Amino acid sequence: WRDQQAWIEVEPSVSNTPVTQNGSLSEVSGSQCADYARMHMSGSHFRVFSVGFLVFGVNFCTMIFDRDGVMFSPTLSLEDPVGRKTFFRLVYSLAFILSEVELGLDPTVMSAPPSLVPANKAYPAFIIPPLAPDEAYWITDEAPLWTSVSLLGKGTCVWPVRALESKDPSSKRCILKNAWRRVGRDSESSIYQYIQSRGGSHPGIARWMAGADVGVSVVGLRAQDPDALPPIDSHVLHRLVIEPVGRALDKYDTELELLKGFKMSLEAHQWLCDMGILHRDISPGNIFL
Repeated sequence: WRDQQAWIEVEPSVSNTPVTQNGSLSEVSGSQCADYARMHMSGSHFRVFSVGFLVFGVNFCTMIFDRDGVMFSPTLSLEDPVGRKTFFRLVYSLAFILSEVELGLDPTVMSAPPSLVPANKAYPAFIIPPLAPDEAYWITDEAPLWTSVSLLGKGTCVWPVRALESKDPSSKRCILKNAWRRVGRDSESSIYQYIQSRGGSHPGIARWMAGADVGVSVVGLRAQDPDALPPIDSHVLHRLVIEPVGRALDKYDTELELLKGFKMSLEAHQWLCDMGILHRDISPGNIFL
C-alpha cells in the first residue's frame, strides 16, 4: 500500500452500489472500499486522502476518503457515450496525469534523495520541513514506531527522526508525531507548552521540542469557498517533535522493566492530574519505555 497512489474495486453487478438509498455506505462494496482506503492511508503514511475508483456492473464512480469521511462523484454508466468518454479520461488521469499531491500525498513532505539515506536502510526516508522559523528540517529514520489503522479520527503516526543538518546516522534521534485533531480542540503542542509555562517537568512525560499545525486540512476538499472557516467537526493536521525515542511496550527486556514503565506512567498521569490535565487517551501507542 505504501507505493500505491490510488486503487480500483470492480464489482459484478449494478446492485453493488457503494451508497444505499439513505446515503450511507452499503454493506458490501461501500464497506470494502472504506477498508481499502483505511489500509491505503495507514500504509502510505504521509497521505491526506485516498482516491478510489469503483466499477459496479456497467456503472462507475470515484471516491475520496479522508479523516472526515467519504465523498462520492456522481455515478455514470458505460452504456452512455458521455459515461464511456469520462471513464477513459478518468483512467488516463489516474494513471498518467495527476500528481502524487493531487492523489492525496501531504504536500509539505518530500521523499529523501538517496544521498541522504545510508545504503543499509531498508525503509524509504522522508524530509519534513521545520515546524517553526529558524528550526531544522527533519528526516525520518527507519519505519514508523506506531501507525493507526483507523480511517476516521486522528490517524496517528509516530516516527523516529533526526535533524537533517546532522548527517551522522548515529546522531541523536527524536520522535515525530503526526496526528489529526478536530478544529477547535487544543493542539498537543499547546498542552506541552502549558506544562512548560507552569515550570513543570516529569521523567515519565516526553519532552516537547517543536510543533505546529501543518496547514493541511481536509476542509479544502469540501469547502466551496477556500477562505471559509472550517466547520467545528472537521480535522486539521498537527505535527510535533518530542524526545526521547524509547521503545514500544512489547520490546521490554524483563518483566521488571515493563512494570517500572507502567509505574512511571501512572506517576506521570497523577502528576498531570494534579496540574489540572486529564490525559483521556491512555493506550499502547502513547506509552513507551
